[in-house]
Amino acid sequence: MSTVPDKELALHQFNPIDRIIHLFSGGEGDIYIFLLEGYHDEIVFRRIYDRKNGCFFVSLPGRADLLQCFRALVDELPNLDESEKQRIIPVSDRDFLEFGVDTLSEPRIQRTDFHDIDIDIIEYGKFKESIKRLIPSESKFDQIFRDSLEQSRWKGLLRLTNEVLNASIKFDDLTKLKNRHLKDIESCINWILNSEVNRNRGIDFSAVKSKFFELNELHASSDTRQISSGVDFFEFLAFHFNHARDNDVVGSRTERDMTILAESCYSGAEFEKSQLHASIEKQMSAS
Repeated sequence: MSTVPDKELALHQFNPIDRIIHLFSGGEGDIYIFLLEGYHDEIVFRRIYDRKNGCFFVSLPGRADLLQCFRALVDELPNLDESEKQRIIPVSDRDFLEFGVDTLSEPRIQRTDFHDIDIDIIEYGKFKESIKRLIPSESKFDQIFRDSLEQSRWKGLLRLTNEVLNASIKFDDLTKLKNRHLKDIESCINWILNSEVNRNRGIDFSAVKSKFFELNELHASSDTRQISSGVDFFEFLAFHFNHARDNDVVGSRTERDMTILAESCYSGAEFEKSQLHASIEKQMSAS
């Protein structure tokens, strides 16, 4: 069953720009259009803002599409007046902005507090509390959560290395990962670089590993929440669930299970703790 309200359902077949112009022309009053990076983010923001009248949501396939759509609307189209443009609220992941890597280069786009919306949810929402209910032992919970965060930091640093070197590394899922690959940081990196999707891509493994360890040392004290992505954290968390003893956790989980759980763990009240909320509210009040 679709979670999209009836009045928006027919608009999903429109080009995003046409859809937004249609919404502004539809006599809805003072509306706000959220441009979001993917349908997962749309689900999260619907939970936060759906009770507020006049909020509509347009999810784009990725950050490049979001940027193109936003700039087309506010910089190129004469159809919208300035007050309408101010009510277009683009929201994207922070990604590696804290480390000088910004694939958007657009200061008018709102950014998550941490690496992405999932890390914001883990920080401000009730995700930890929900996971604790599935791991009876508090010490086991602490170990699994800590290990998953640290391992997602390793993978995040490799993603940062990939951005810096433009190395074209593919980040496969963890379905073939074994416990032996996680015994130390180098084993984890070697597993990713030597996976089937990367083995024949002509990647200079020596240069990648050298830059990786350089960045690891440089950012040893950096906030892990800015380095780790939600999808990597959820993958490692699911991995540990599926490799734990039966009495350590309640059931097995997939990365998708963790994502769905996160979507349900973020309310408007929890979102209000974030800097992103304050920034969006400031834009809304100025329109």
